[in-house]
Amino acid sequence: MKSPAFSYYEAKDLADAINVKKTDDDAVILAGGQSLLPTLNMRLSNPSVLIDIGKIKELREIKIEDGYLSIGAMSSHSKVMSNEDVNEVLPILNKILSQVAHPAIRNKGTHGGSVAYGDPAAELPAFAVLVDAQIVLSGSSGERIVSAKEFYKGLFETSINSDEILTSVKYPINQNNKQLFFDEITRRHGDYAMAGLVGSIKQKSNINEEINLVFFWNW
Repeated sequence: MKSPAFSYYEAKDLADAINVKKTDDDAVILAGGQSLLPTLNMRLSNPSVLIDIGKIKELREIKIEDGYLSIGAMSSHSKVMSNEDVNEVLPILNKILSQVAHPAIRNKGTHGGSVAYGDPAAELPAFAVLVDAQIVLSGSSGERIVSAKEFYKGLFETSINSDEILTSVKYPINQNNKQLFFDEITRRHGDYAMAGLVGSIKQKSNINEEINLVFFWNW
């Protein structure tokens, strides 16, 4: 199938992207496009305009601040995997992202895009919920932060308002001595997970004090 007709707009900066988005409820943000483009071709999405945020450099920053690892929305999966800060303070992200599709997809797919899309078969939304990441949203009224546990409302449904753009995801790096783990089952490496699990265990004197589990699956 072919995608429906739509307009294309390349945002100059974040304020420009927000201004366009707030004037059109049917506008859709284009980040890496690895999830969006298939839905367009299958006509599961019918946007009036795609707002390309690919040239906004501030959305590519990865940094440690105030006890959080902050990953800009436009950081590609490959960039996150190779980042020294990520591998030092939250190495499980590398393991998780190594299971996302194939290198060509990871080079284009973005961290913010995966989190914002809210696919129940995707790894990143599940991990964000597990550690209760902070989702940073910017809109015409300024910036607001939503906890990952409150961000997701249902399948492919989030709390992003019509005039807002997800700009970064902040993961707490002090896990209070929790051990994080991840695994998934796929038919072939790179396929969508048939089922997966991310979890954390807090132990004291070899006794499990706290266990948290988040499942994801290809519904």
